[in-house]
Amino acid sequence: MKKNNESKLQFGLAQITPEGLLFEERSYTNEAMIRCGWFEHASIYGAWEIPILFHSQIHNEVLLFDLQSIEVATSTEVSALQDSRESHLLNTYQDNLQELILIFQKHEINRWN
Repeated sequence: MKKNNESKLQFGLAQITPEGLLFEERSYTNEAMIRCGWFEHASIYGAWEIPILFHSQIHNEVLLFDLQSIEVATSTEVSALQDSRESHLLNTYQDNLQELILIFQKHEINRWN
């Protein structure tokens, strides 16, 4: 049976720099990173790496996570869905994101029981 790799999220390491969260030659940002001053901190103290989740075929977002929350970081590069295949990949990505959120929520509930 052939395994469908399109729907798999993968772990990676991204770097926080003064220019943004850098991963695979793209820059990402979100409100939480700006609010917490990550980029200013990197400017003063230097860059550091953080774990992320990503989909190898969807490049406009990566997921930042810890045991208490999940944040989406959006690419700062302008991109648009070019065909129905990319639209399908985006839907698959969003479905996987929802599954991951449920897993984290279940973990959080079990942690306090």
